[in-house]
Amino acid sequence: MSYVSNGTLYVTDAVGGAGAPGSFYGAAFSSAVILSGGEYSGTGSVASGAGFVVSSGGRLDANLTVSSGGSIELERGSLIGYSSSTLTLLSGASLIVDAGAQQYTGENYILSGGTISAYRDLGSHTWTSAGGTLIIESGVSLSESPVAGAATVAVSSGGSLSGGTFVSGNTVAVYAGGVTSNIVASSGAGVGIQGTGSNVTIDTGAVLEIASGGLVEGSTINGGTGHVDSGGSLTTTIIDNSATVTVSGGATASGLTLETLGTVVVSSGATVYNTVISSGGGLGLAGTASGTIVNSGGVLGSVPMVLLRTILLPVAGPLMPMQAVSWAQRRCQVADRLRLQVQQQFQVLSP
Repeated sequence: MSYVSNGTLYVTDAVGGAGAPGSFYGAAFSSAVILSGGEYSGTGSVASGAGFVVSSGGRLDANLTVSSGGSIELERGSLIGYSSSTLTLLSGASLIVDAGAQQYTGENYILSGGTISAYRDLGSHTWTSAGGTLIIESGVSLSESPVAGAATVAVSSGGSLSGGTFVSGNTVAVYAGGVTSNIVASSGAGVGIQGTGSNVTIDTGAVLEIASGGLVEGSTINGGTGHVDSGGSLTTTIIDNSATVTVSGGATASGLTLETLGTVVVSSGATVYNTVISSGGGLGLAGTASGTIVNSGGVLGSVPMVLLRTILLPVAGPLMPMQAVSWAQRRCQVADRLRLQVQQQFQVLSP
């Protein structure tokens, strides 16, 4: 029979309730452990400081809203959603889905500001405009496309984000040893990579940050903004459609193709190799370049970014130089805000 000990409810058979804290036959509890053979069902909440742990052989079939400071862990061999179980994670709430946890078709996780740590592939899960954080742990590969809002997908070492579209307010943070591929960042989204990225598309209004140790290859900066930090590398990538990429001192870039109004600024101490500057593309050089090919209509010069942007600025009709400078400055301010958003995610979520 189920029982309460030291403020914890130990579920060994079928128990219905309204979450935690609660009481069981008059005994108060703040947390619950569902043991092998135990089953917890009902509708309710998990308050701050309270939690549920579903052990191997235990079963959770409850609809629970988890508040800030509340937590649920599905351990290896546990079972959720055999009948129906929706877990809504509010800001500050956490859910851990361990490797080997069994998720049935009645399960649904709703991210409404909370955090999920996924040590296995996830069953049904829903993003809301309140956002939240999904951490893809080692050995797990997921594809994600959150709705607009403060949603963050973090990829730990050994984890993989393999596809998805990210929109305004979304952030992708790929840590050292993590991998991402086949993702698209639209206006207002930010992507930060300390690991490896391939076939990454950064559209107009989105930002890519390649941190020290990060590598992005075979990708497209399609009107967006890219920053390659010291120790980072960008290779075999197309810079197109008014995109701007800054290669900082100590960073490298190779095999870039600069197409219509695509601009790369190479800072002092940075190195670029084998760049192809097509018609309408421009390379501003304060660092070192080798193997550069300048096709007809391409621009290569030791000029500041704003001046280069003035040369390549897409406008309908004539534009005075000061207007061009103002346009470039506004664009950089928006990009810098997104870049700061990505950097903050690295600081907050760093393992």
